Amino acid sequence: MPDLGDDAFWRRLGQNLTTERLCQLAEFPANANLQRLLKNCARRLTAKACRVVPTPQNPINNIPQWSISSSTLTLHSPRYRIHFAPRSVMELPANTSDRAAISVSELKRRAGVAGVAVSEVRLSNGDATLTYASSERPDVAQDDFLSVVASLLSNGFVASVTARIGIGSRSVRCSFETLTGAGNGSARYFLAELATVAAPLLGPILRDELLAIRSATYSGAAENESAQNSEKAEGGAL
Repeated sequence: MPDLGDDAFWRRLGQNLTTERLCQLAEFPANANLQRLLKNCARRLTAKACRVVPTPQNPINNIPQWSISSSTLTLHSPRYRIHFAPRSVMELPANTSDRAAISVSELKRRAGVAGVAVSEVRLSNGDATLTYASSERPDVAQDDFLSVVASLLSNGFVASVTARIGIGSRSVRCSFETLTGAGNGSARYFLAELATVAAPLLGPILRDELLAIRSATYSGAAENESAQNSEKAEGGAL
């Protein structure tokens, strides 16, 4: 298909588009037409899970680009790929990159940069685990006592966290072992929620990168929609 710069066309094409339908393409390059399509519909697309994969830094192109890769909708930033799985965590490509253990201080830094509230932190040293949470405070990542608890574990590190989505009761669990963000049961998320809540915890994404990722996935129109309504849209026909 030739390069088509008609935003109205891409807006109409994307009206009933779903992440699942897009991912049926299996592999599709980050061409200009795909960027226009996602520009007009990414804000309402949902996914079951995401995975952050570090990549060699590309200093030439600092603008996030969309592609279809390994049957997942994929957002490429200068230092990471964020893969979005439409139906299951099992659809995400394996992450074979080396992963450094995440300390409590690094978690505090990442959560602070992204402005993400963390309701639960699971600490481990490979043998024992400790879970730190509060029934009264919605955000425990910045607690001074969290560092004290972490010091009780010899060679301890952050294994996973539960991050809050907005100000409601929804949350996403982030595993640092697999660099994956996902929910429980049938939970689904807007791409913007996974990209701006889970992804910046899973990878040390810089503030400028985060702003660009938010711009690529987010629109104010999504603020007043619920993930439940978007999940229903995922079941619609193209």
